[in-house]
Amino acid sequence: MSLRIRTAICIILFAPVYLLLYTILHEAGHAIVIISCGGTINTFHILGLDAHVASHGESFSVFCAALNNAAGMLLPIIIGAAALGFYRPNTRFHGYHLCYFLGSVSLLFSALVWVAFPVVSLFTALPQSEDVTKFLNITDFHPLLVSLGR
Repeated sequence: MSLRIRTAICIILFAPVYLLLYTILHEAGHAIVIISCGGTINTFHILGLDAHVASHGESFSVFCAALNNAAGMLLPIIIGAAALGFYRPNTRFHGYHLCYFLGSVSLLFSALVWVAFPVVSLFTALPQSEDVTKFLNITDFHPLLVSLGR
């Protein structure tokens, strides 16, 4: 099999695998906070566009509620930063480097949502289902403070 075909297959397979892994880590971030606050996970749904964690019994302080909303972004970024430590620059397979690049860029964009959405919230209402919106509502932090804090 030629190197170009192997690279193309690698890139094609990377997207669904990455999206599934990111979704698992995102929801796991929420689940870890819920469990640490005394909650019990009812459902851990990761497939489709309605990925979510349903729970009961948690007792959220303002800090824990804010952390729960931020954890969906934090856990994938922490794991992604750790994965960068395993990057091998001398690898000759271009698909490997391209996948690392795409993964890093997509993590950067997921963090940039926490910069852009608070600024946008100064001018228009954000969707109430977004973690950033929930974080802003719970903490009452000024949106620019959240944008600059990232």
